[in-house]
Amino acid sequence: MNAGRALSFGSVAALAGLCIGAGAWSATAGPSVATQMLSTRRLSDYLDFPRHIVSGPLMHATLVVNNPGGTVNLTQTCSPTLLVTLVKTLPKGPQFEPMECFGGRYILHHGVTHISAVVVTTYEGCTESSNFPTPVSPCVDGAVPPLPPGDYLAVATWNWPVTYLPPTQPVSVVVTDK
Repeated sequence: MNAGRALSFGSVAALAGLCIGAGAWSATAGPSVATQMLSTRRLSDYLDFPRHIVSGPLMHATLVVNNPGGTVNLTQTCSPTLLVTLVKTLPKGPQFEPMECFGGRYILHHGVTHISAVVVTTYEGCTESSNFPTPVSPCVDGAVPPLPPGDYLAVATWNWPVTYLPPTQPVSVVVTDK
């Protein structure tokens, strides 16, 4: 029985040593790595977003994170911003979009945390010129047009890598024009 406990503690201590050696956590920045790792194994999240929306207006989404354990720091250097986008197919590669880094930690305390995001239901841009070199949607009355009706996925991404948070499952959304 004692050997099992020593092995379990030794595994956590070895893993904690690897994390500290890699610069992923500092003893002065918050809870110990072992405490942080044990408390985050149970983090869960889901994206709260309507299943049917009308294209054009801004929408709001909420990432709901359940932390039944202790305090968790999602990042070490930059405070991330949640991005929710509507896509036809899931993106490949890393699920974050590097942008400007804002200093600070992003702390999740015990309990449920609601993280808000604005969702744009229009194209990212448009052009008045028919000679534009890349496929960009034409402007409609000088404005960015709404997304066409159809099936989309609402995908949660971050503008900076986050640690300890499980990947958020996309939400199937039907976009209509009315």
